[in-house]
Amino acid sequence: MSHLDEQLVQQWLNKNRYFTIQGLKSGNDEIDLLAIRLLDNGKVEYKQVEVQVSFRPIGFVCGLPLATRDEALIKEGVQAWIYKKFESPRKCELRARFAPRDAKWDFVLVHGEMKHRLEQQIFESSHVSLVPYRSVLSELSGESTHVTSSPANGILEILRYMDSKPAK
Repeated sequence: MSHLDEQLVQQWLNKNRYFTIQGLKSGNDEIDLLAIRLLDNGKVEYKQVEVQVSFRPIGFVCGLPLATRDEALIKEGVQAWIYKKFESPRKCELRARFAPRDAKWDFVLVHGEMKHRLEQQIFESSHVSLVPYRSVLSELSGESTHVTSSPANGILEILRYMDSKPAK
């Protein structure tokens, strides 16, 4: 399902005028999506987007077991996840292949359900923007004029159909 989730997020970014690159790899490291957009004022906006969608989470987004309750451990886990996903030297090198080295990157986590409110609060206080997957799907399914040949488009057609036809 994660590849499909990434495709839907990619379609959402494309709809919002971003040029996207999906699935960049360096060894075992991967970046889900890079998104680059030329703004009307001539400046360029750069985003690295990670997609972690779980509808029934059995742990933290950052990988800790759900039974973890110690706030310091959770904060440490979130910071380690942010470093691994966005700040490690390999991730910086991968991004540098597609933008000037001095480019200012925004970091985004598209997420499903977050079981633990504390984890969400720690992410919100970091430099990573949180985007609920539900809002991505809602925006995509509500817009019928943006049709592409993306594999994700078929899923969007199903969502639109479900919204438009009452169940019998």
